[in-house]
Amino acid sequence: TDDTQMMIGVTQALIQDGQIESATLQHYFVKNYVASRGYGRGARMVLQAMSEGADHRHWVDSQFPGGSFGNGAAMRVAPIGLVFRHDSTKLFEQADLQSKLTHTHPLGTEGARLIAMAVAYCVSSRNFDRNEFFDRLLECATSEEYRHKIRMAAAATKLSDLESIGNGIAAHESVVTAIGCFALTPNDYARTIAHAILLGGDTDTIAAMAGAISGAYQGESAIPSVWLSALEDDYQGHT
Repeated sequence: TDDTQMMIGVTQALIQDGQIESATLQHYFVKNYVASRGYGRGARMVLQAMSEGADHRHWVDSQFPGGSFGNGAAMRVAPIGLVFRHDSTKLFEQADLQSKLTHTHPLGTEGARLIAMAVAYCVSSRNFDRNEFFDRLLECATSEEYRHKIRMAAAATKLSDLESIGNGIAAHESVVTAIGCFALTPNDYARTIAHAILLGGDTDTIAAMAGAISGAYQGESAIPSVWLSALEDDYQGHT
């Protein structure tokens, strides 16, 4: 999907430069673009502007006054959480930098920070500590919008408890939902993904974010082999 393609672009940029460089990331976003992957209209227009060398930020600002607060920046940020897991200052800086290429609204960039921090915490943890996990996210959150929803996810004991957090394309209606899907079943990758699907709405992006966190904690071995074998096998993944 578009989620996968853009996350691959972030990964390629990190491999090439060791950190996010806007020009490099823009290059890979354009290079990897395939319309049939399900990109939203806004993303298609931004990538078209990028490919033409136009000022895509002007287009973004005209279409989204105050900046886009969609979940597009959060859905692709996981590799930054892996690479900068030991340096929260750098992690936030890099998460913001990759976000602001397309999403400049504070709620959009904050959502990306939260997913990056969740991934960083999980890849560094041998045993999942639910309270510590949510405390770390609360420390990371700056808006009451996110802090309130993080508290809701922390209190959730069943899937239906996450429904009121949201399942839309806005970052503040999906990022914490994805985090909550993982926290309900931290030791079961497949159930985490199933939770994201059952909640409906923007299922592919919520599942992408929840799966990234779960994968960071459990590793590749937790992913059902039948799922892995169904992936495309090319130079960008699955060998």
